[in-house]
Amino acid sequence: MTETESSTTADSNDELWLSVRCVLNQADGQRLTQALDDIPGILPGMAGYYELLYDESRPQQDTTAIIIYFDLAVAQPAIQLELLLAALQIEQFEIQQESVKRLDYMQAYKEYYQAQQISRRFHIVPSWLWSEWQAPDPDSMPLVLDPGLAFGTGQHPTTQLCLEFLDEHPPVDQSLIDAGCGSGILSLGALLCQARSVYAFDIDSNAILATRQNIAMNQDRITGSLLVEQGGFELARLDTIQCDLLLGNLTASILVQNLEGLNRIATQRILLSGIIQHQLEFVLQNLENIWTLQEHKERDGWQLLYLERKTIA
Repeated sequence: MTETESSTTADSNDELWLSVRCVLNQADGQRLTQALDDIPGILPGMAGYYELLYDESRPQQDTTAIIIYFDLAVAQPAIQLELLLAALQIEQFEIQQESVKRLDYMQAYKEYYQAQQISRRFHIVPSWLWSEWQAPDPDSMPLVLDPGLAFGTGQHPTTQLCLEFLDEHPPVDQSLIDAGCGSGILSLGALLCQARSVYAFDIDSNAILATRQNIAMNQDRITGSLLVEQGGFELARLDTIQCDLLLGNLTASILVQNLEGLNRIATQRILLSGIIQHQLEFVLQNLENIWTLQEHKERDGWQLLYLERKTIA
């Protein structure tokens, strides 16, 4: 399950939201979630969404169900979603709308988010399961998370590919930048691999909160330092900071839009994910003047790119 939530979320467990369930094929589901991630405010009043990765009621294996939550005051959210789907030229879908309490939403979220092994050492452990979790191996590195406020549950292929890279190439005593930190899962993975420091940033205030909270839950196993700031590639600190590796689990559109900012950061190495197969050539063409591709992996249509800065002759 991938999930993202905005600052409109209230504290009361009794708060009512409008829930719109959309069933569509996997490819169209990727296009919809990419639009929701890339374009802030594309669905006015959206409080969050998550995708059901495991759903026994799903009629076919090639379909997916995406649950979108709206503030109760939003007028006709199902129609808003239909208009968005039409704009994306998505024609085959089913929509169902109902009201739901915040507590019910959180319980549904927890039902679909379980502990799992991501790589040889990394294990994602939801915070509500931490007290009962047992390490299967002495070398296991649990990432205790409560990602309910931001993208980054560890179940998306892009996140898994990044964590696997960090496990295989531990950034021991290195300084890293986590661009678009989301839940802070990659920052946490780097720090558990004994990174010296991580500078994380994201435009979403909920991501900043989630990153700080998730790092705090793992603080007793971390020796490096973390600095988190809200903002994007325009942040002034990025003009002065130096790092050994930049992590960017970003969509292709966000990456290309911020390419100038990325290129000016003082780093020789970048690790990029969040790129769908059909956008790979487009991304590489935009990177080729400055960066050389050193490693490329793919999972379920998503790409991981490790690049090094070209030497100026």
